[in-house]
Amino acid sequence: MSSNFLIDISSEGEKRLQQAFHLRMEPDGRYASQKADTAIGYVIDPELGMVFFQWKPSGEFAPFPFKMDADGCAAFAFRWLAEAEYPREPDHDGDNHKGWRFYNEAWGHVGHYRSEALIAVKPEWQMYGK
Repeated sequence: MSSNFLIDISSEGEKRLQQAFHLRMEPDGRYASQKADTAIGYVIDPELGMVFFQWKPSGEFAPFPFKMDADGCAAFAFRWLAEAEYPREPDHDGDNHKGWRFYNEAWGHVGHYRSEALIAVKPEWQMYGK
């Protein structure tokens, strides 16, 4: 992936989360040598959510017992989201559903993690107006 591959998706459901992981992890041809087709581990950060790593970070992290592909990462994140603590539910004239935010930041970084970060997923309410 190029260093400018910026993603910020808010949605709900396992299928869409799986599609988001495929978008991030499949090589795009031009940058095939920089593909991030597997994750080696993760950390749960109270502010950033679940951060997946493509390379070993300098700090503490939980390594997977094997490399995880897009489908594995999506299933893992979705199961975590099912039990994760969500922020306070928004109060508005409409409905809320438990969803997620799938994101990275400038230069593909996530928070203070640099090129070792693959992507982050965090619990987020999806709001539907009337």
